[in-house]
Formats: sequence, structure tokens, C-alpha cells
Amino acid sequence: MPATMLIARALVVISCLLSGAGGVHRASQATRSAIAVTRRNTALGIASVPLVAEIWARWPINSTLLPPVPSLGGLRDAVILFGGMDFYDTPVTERTYSRFNTEERIRESDRAAGVRRLVHEYDWRSVLEHRGDKSFLATTDEYVRTSHGGQQIGRYVGRELAKAPGLRSLHVIGASVGAFPADACAAAYVNAKRGDPDRAHVRLTLLDPLILRGVFETGYGAANFGRTVDYAEAYLNTDDQVPSTNEELANAFTYNITGCAERRKFEGEDELHNNHAWPTAYFAYHYQTKVMKNGELVLPQH
Repeated sequence: MPATMLIARALVVISCLLSGAGGVHRASQATRSAIAVTRRNTALGIASVPLVAEIWARWPINSTLLPPVPSLGGLRDAVILFGGMDFYDTPVTERTYSRFNTEERIRESDRAAGVRRLVHEYDWRSVLEHRGDKSFLATTDEYVRTSHGGQQIGRYVGRELAKAPGLRSLHVIGASVGAFPADACAAAYVNAKRGDPDRAHVRLTLLDPLILRGVFETGYGAANFGRTVDYAEAYLNTDDQVPSTNEELANAFTYNITGCAERRKFEGEDELHNNHAWPTAYFAYHYQTKVMKNGELVLPQH
């Protein structure tokens, strides 16, 4: 409704009140009509908010902003990591639990096992984050767009990886809402290489994954994450402050580490004091590169 009309109707109400009982009686019908229309428009506006948010959540990402996918450089194995958004405070490379972070831990374990592979955290967050802006609107925009937007970004990364010849294994890791680009990356790679006998083995690891997609799909991740890969696993705890991160995944081995005794060490040492980061820290601390006698990676299967 135009602002001028709202002002005019407000003036009608005020004039009725100022004119005394007779004025109120004479203008009562106009007043009731104005109030009814205002209430109807307000209700319609409130009801439309979720729909508008869902449309915005699905809005295409500006592909020109996407960081390039690194070249394998002749390597046959790769690990791609997707961290959580900054407002969740659980980026996958935060130093937690005995100063380990996931990316560094995998590199250290690879070196100890004599394995050479690409280990790279893809900076998908830079496309969606309002870095430096912690206002309510900026944070809400990030929250609404990260699931569908993350999937768009993940599909791009997966298709780019599918162009690399000779890839033997692909391990994709996603923390928190990073589960969306991680799962989409793995699925896009598998779909792009469908029917190719040289397709890489794909492993998906999700760390306290967010399962709400957009506004309405509350159980999307629980039902869909891990459906296309060779091996999927998830680590979660059920008592942190982040909603939609507490359900087991139907297509992955799910490890509930809420009551793990080691958690006391994490809560004592972690500078973030964020229980949502506990599964990421647990995975990083216990990660171990496993190889066969011939030096090739052990590739887990369901």
C-alpha cells in the first residue's frame, strides 16, 4: 500500500478521535474499513516473508566471483575442504583441540605416510559472506543463502575436478553448513564421471552438518547427504547451540560423539568455547592417513 494512503487513513482515525463521540460515530465505518485493510495487508506481508526468503535462497550465484579450483599438478589423489560460515564460528581450519586443524592435520598425516596429494580448503564463503558486516540483515542474508548457494558453488567445484585426468581418489570434507557445498561437490563429480571406468573413489566426511535447506526443507540433509558417493561418514553432537545439526544421516555412517570423554579436553583448551566445533576438532585430532603395502591409499567402502 502506498505510504501516502497509509498517512491519509491515519489522519482519518486521528480526526475522528479529536472530533469527539459524534465524530467517532460518524466516521466509525471508515475507521473500521481502514483498520481492516491495514491488518489484511500486514498479514499478507508477514505471510510472504518465508516465500520471499526461499526465492532469494535459490537465487543464482554470480559465477564470476567463484575462486578457481586448484590444479592437481599431476597428483592422483585430492582432499577438498569446505569450512562453515564465519557467523557459525566453525571454519574447518580453526585451531582446536591440541592446536590441530583439519587441513594441517591431513597434510601432516600424509607426510608421515609418504603420500602426496592435493589438500585444499576451497574458499566458498567469500562468495556469500558479508565480511566485516555483522549486522542483523547481513547475517540473515548469509544464513538464508548458504544452503542453496553452497550447493551451486559445490557443483561448480565438482564439475571442475571431473575435468582433471587421472584422479584416483577424492575426499570431500564439509563442516557445519559447509556440508551443502561438500555434498554437492561430491555428487557433481560422480554425475559428471558417470559411466567412466576411471572415475575416482569418492569419500564424503561431514562434521556436525547443517541439514536445513533454504526455509522449508527441514530434513533435507538427513535424507540426501551422501547418496551418490562410495563412502560417507558424519560426526555430530546433539547439544550445541546451532539448530538443525542433531540428526543422523540416512546415507552415511553417523558417529554421535556428544558424550565422548575426550570432549572435556576440547572444552578446556578451545579458545572459541563453541561446542559446534567439537566434531571438527575430534575428526582432525584422530585423522590418520592409511595406506596399503603398495603405498596406495586405503579407500573405504560402505
